[in-house]
Amino acid sequence: MRLISGTFNGTGAALQVGIGFIPDFVRVWNDEDAGGLAVAAVWSKNMRTADQQEGVLSSSDAYFTELVAGAGIAIYRGTPDGFSAAQTAYIVRDTSPNKQGANVPTASRITTWTLGSAANKTGNWNAECSTTYVGEGSRIAIRQSVDDQIKWATVVAMTSNGDQANEVTLSEAISAGRIEFLSGMYDYLGIGANTPMPAGFVINETGKLNSSGELCHFEAGQYDNDH
Repeated sequence: MRLISGTFNGTGAALQVGIGFIPDFVRVWNDEDAGGLAVAAVWSKNMRTADQQEGVLSSSDAYFTELVAGAGIAIYRGTPDGFSAAQTAYIVRDTSPNKQGANVPTASRITTWTLGSAANKTGNWNAECSTTYVGEGSRIAIRQSVDDQIKWATVVAMTSNGDQANEVTLSEAISAGRIEFLSGMYDYLGIGANTPMPAGFVINETGKLNSSGELCHFEAGQYDNDH
């Protein structure tokens, strides 16, 4: 089985996600619905009726809703020639390996982590981050000074630029040490100009699932059995 996953920022409009292949199934979650609802959708190539042609949407206030053509998740065959200008409705995997030094001078690179409160899982890094890239949803790897072990965590909250005491909240308390990696908030970003757009899927549901400015994530894959 082939399986791929990632996060993206909801747009509130149809969104093409380029993953490099035509998936057999897709699952999408809205992780921060403004109304506090648990929202997810699932589509499979085995949904072979007009009633669920683009999957099923579930939310904690409406149980399950069938998604007809144009209303849910569908395959996207890619745009090999790309586009003459950058696009936000077409997203691909962020190829930059590390966002820690984005838009800051070399002397201000984010290199160290200080734990302020183990109980609250809060701390700070040594310099201001670029909040265009780094924030809630970023992944961080810290080599702890106490034992030289590298531990990974997720930034679950951040105030200001993260360089003052307890401005950053992680998914677990990690001791002070060197920051080996600090990613952007979203794994998938808008595609640049004159770049081939790979195949993948399109999210047509924008009422609850792909809502503007709300962090979402997906899983997509192919089954082992023949098509």
